[in-house]
Amino acid sequence: GSSPGCSSATRGSLRAHPKSGGPPNAATRRQFCGQLRCIRFASGSGAAMATSAGLRRRRAQSLVLWAAFLGLLQGRCVQGLRTGSRFILISSPSTSSIYYAVLPSIYEQALPREDRVPVSPSLLINGSASKCLGSYCDENSDMGLEEPAGLAVFEGAHSHSARLYVADTKAQNIYAYDIRRLALDTLVTGSQTKVLKGVNALGIAVDSVGNLLYTQEGGQVSVVTVEQLDACMYEAKEPKPVVLLGPEASGTGGAALKAPAGIATDNFFLYLANSAGDASTGTVLKAPELLPKANSASAEEVVTDASADAATPAPVAAPAAAGGVPAIQAIAANTDVSEAVAINLCLARDNVFFTGETKALFAVKSRGGTIAQVTSSFKEPKGCVYDEESTLFVADQGDDAVFSLPANFANLRAYNYTTKVYQVPGPSGVAVLGTRSGLVIRSSSRSSLSSPLPALAAAAAAAALSSLLRRA
Repeated sequence: GSSPGCSSATRGSLRAHPKSGGPPNAATRRQFCGQLRCIRFASGSGAAMATSAGLRRRRAQSLVLWAAFLGLLQGRCVQGLRTGSRFILISSPSTSSIYYAVLPSIYEQALPREDRVPVSPSLLINGSASKCLGSYCDENSDMGLEEPAGLAVFEGAHSHSARLYVADTKAQNIYAYDIRRLALDTLVTGSQTKVLKGVNALGIAVDSVGNLLYTQEGGQVSVVTVEQLDACMYEAKEPKPVVLLGPEASGTGGAALKAPAGIATDNFFLYLANSAGDASTGTVLKAPELLPKANSASAEEVVTDASADAATPAPVAAPAAAGGVPAIQAIAANTDVSEAVAINLCLARDNVFFTGETKALFAVKSRGGTIAQVTSSFKEPKGCVYDEESTLFVADQGDDAVFSLPANFANLRAYNYTTKVYQVPGPSGVAVLGTRSGLVIRSSSRSSLSSPLPALAAAAAAAALSSLLRRA
């Protein structure tokens, strides 16, 4: 036929009827060409034909893909929905520095172990170069870093910024840095803030609200609330930590606090590496995260300045849970005759991983139960961290590297195939950045979870766009 708007190629494709094999009649050809609504557009020196519906669909898909690409490039979020890269932060006491690198993608993790080349992370904080030198420096100036060990990251409602806490075991201070995420997967830090001084923190952790929890030499577990941390960062007010668990605090079945080191929290419970624990007192302990009230008594406050005269807190019993039952319980009690089994500790959903002075990585369920020796392939394992998806990263100080292995075990078991991911001199502490969903919205008076409405709105917008593309 001679339907307007149809090219000779389109008319030629209609010469054979799809069912009868014979040529369709003129009415059928006109109806078919009318439904196609063919349009002509220039492409280079020639002309091409395409349907308007297909062109609109391709243009819309291109816009969506470009928007997604630009969002990933800039590392931005929409109403708390993160679209940027995820990072790992690594402390190196031997170089007095903090390093960072992008976490491996799903494609990279799917590669064979022999095809994955270890990455050399970028420098985030040079502890030696950042130290203030000269007569104009005072106690509020940047002190640099001497031997940074423990790391903890708090991510609030903004994807482009976070707060990093660093425990310097040699300087016996805990520092805080604001981290900002720039384009092209670049991280930068703000000025250093001395949060606590005279504190030899053996382990630090941050809950989802922003409270800083830490263990210290002397055998106690303390907390600095997020309100005090904000006042310290922005108003230069000295925080006053509160003791949650005192030295020798005891619990059920003989569980007792014996030189706690590594610490982790799931916002309901604290998990502690009991470095001097044994088969009776426990090597990994669990206790409710009972935070102090806003108007806690001053007697509970602990002076942490080494220059001040402060008496060592007397041994106290653990806070009682519901029904008057002591809160502390041992969820692991494996021991070694000559070496500490649990010094470093991290959480991976309902699995608790821990390392000590041995070459092994152990794991136990957060509710307790059978203890599994996951692998013994490390030389000197230190801190570990979970990427909130499926992978555990372990710093091996003896091998100058950070290794990865699966962590989302339904049933704990041995896994001897670790992958060297990052090459770092003498790594100790590890933390991840960009893995949370921006759930926390805080004000000066309270901390709460954000409303799910922005996420629902984003999902509804995505569904509407998908429906429009299908209709197009």
